[in-house]
Amino acid sequence: MLRRHELTDYEKGQIEGRKSMMSHAKIRSEFRRPRRTVSSFLQRLHDREDKENFSRPGCPRKTTESSDRYLVHVAESDTDQLLKELRNITNLDISIQTIRQRLYEVGIQKWRAKKRALLTKEQAKQRYKWAKDHRHLTRNDFAFILFSDKSLFKKNNDGHQKLIFRRQTKTEKYALQNVQGKKKGVGLSQMVWGCFIDDKLGPLVFIDQTVDKDTYIQILAQNLLPFIDLLRENGTVHIIFQQDNAFPHHAKATIDWLQVAAK
Repeated sequence: MLRRHELTDYEKGQIEGRKSMMSHAKIRSEFRRPRRTVSSFLQRLHDREDKENFSRPGCPRKTTESSDRYLVHVAESDTDQLLKELRNITNLDISIQTIRQRLYEVGIQKWRAKKRALLTKEQAKQRYKWAKDHRHLTRNDFAFILFSDKSLFKKNNDGHQKLIFRRQTKTEKYALQNVQGKKKGVGLSQMVWGCFIDDKLGPLVFIDQTVDKDTYIQILAQNLLPFIDLLRENGTVHIIFQQDNAFPHHAKATIDWLQVAAK
């Protein structure tokens, strides 16, 4: 549960003066306080005729609002640091558990970083544009798009999981500093080309050489075209071939070959 900051003596006096003229919602909006905080105070005032809070059991709080804000700032500036490192950087004389609790009070916890491909700003821009241009397509439209790609499979993959500080929101979940990037080609063991359309899988091709435009055209000629012929025999027509922007894919020789193959 998130901590609710107590009302100041000034706020209590101002709220008390407005309680007969304004609703709880309007008072809450004016003072920018949670409605529950305002309602609880007014109910306590009605029941006890006293603005003072009850004394709280347990040890006094070891951090101030200022140190709490500083702790959050440092955690968000370097999200993958350890809690022990965070304590050393902030130089706060509090336990690791207290640091964890202060961050939890504002919705920040340690989460596993999402693993995503490392993209340049230009690559991300192009992917966003493609998605935006095709956002009107329905599932039936995608049923006629034949997707293809090649992937690099690596052995002895590093299983280390990066943990990061963040709130439970999509914005922070996929923020660049909170993503664990996957580098292509590290520990390469085997390259594989494949394709699919709707719920139909095409052939898998194991590649043991560098893929240049000539190799790529050979892969398409020996594997893509027979798969398309099989699809047409089974009633799938108006097929759209979709590939990414890798150099062998958009080389002039490849484009010329695709145009001839499409006729």
